[in-house]
Order: sequence, then C-alpha cells, then structure tokens
Amino acid sequence: MKIFNNKHELSIRALLILYSFNKELTIEGIAALDLITTYGKEFELLNYNLHGNNPLSFCEISTRRIEMKESMKFLVINGMVNVISSENGFLYIINEKGKNICEQIESEYGKEYLKLSKILANKLDFNTEQEIINYVLSCSLKGGVSNV
Repeated sequence: MKIFNNKHELSIRALLILYSFNKELTIEGIAALDLITTYGKEFELLNYNLHGNNPLSFCEISTRRIEMKESMKFLVINGMVNVISSENGFLYIINEKGKNICEQIESEYGKEYLKLSKILANKLDFNTEQEIINYVLSCSLKGGVSNV
C-alpha cells in the first residue's frame, strides 16, 4: 500500500491546483504543477520544498503523470471536476462541488499546499500550460534548474 502520492492524496492536490489556477488544465499540466508545488525550491519558484529536500525530485514527473490519470478519473467520477474534450485532448476544470471541498480543507498540509499553489498561480499567470510542462521536463531531463 502506498502511503505517499497515492490516488487520494494526488486527487486532493489536483483539486487544490485546479482551485488555485482556476482554469482548464490537462493531466500533464496538473502533474507538472503538482511537482512544482511539492518541490518549489528545486524549481527556484518557492522558498522551500513542501516534501523536503530530495535529490531525485526531478525524477518523479513520469510517475506523477501516470498516477495523476487515476486521480483525475476519481475526481470526475465523484463529481468534483468536469472534463472537457478539446482538439488538444481532455481538459479538466474544477466545479462547485470541488471548490466547496477546497474551501473546507482543514489539515495543515492541505492549507500549506493551497497557499503554495496560489503563490505559483500568481507567479506563473503569464506562462502557458505548455511552457510550464516544458520547463518541468527540461529540468527533469537535465537534472535541475541550473542546467536548463
């Protein structure tokens, strides 16, 4: 049994990202933003890493993308997120039920994750989703920001 990054934990984090960014996103975009939110210092976008320092943090993107698919399916089936078919694939957007859940988050971790994802939403407001994904992939392939 996975304790960390399991479907339920990723589902809540995906919901918080959709709540903070308040726009339609792909699974790849949500996974990239989740990685940045949890390891923001590694990406030089936040002051610290919510999940602590991890020399292999950049390696998590491929696993996170795969596991995010199950999390998004869970959110759609349970009526917290709507899925939209577009020419670029499926896009996900939080609905009222999902927003209500985000507004009721009480755990310290959930509140901190929400705070960090809102900071990122402000910092990355002028970047396209594809630019964010490309940045994460580039950092992952090259082993860090300083090599990009």
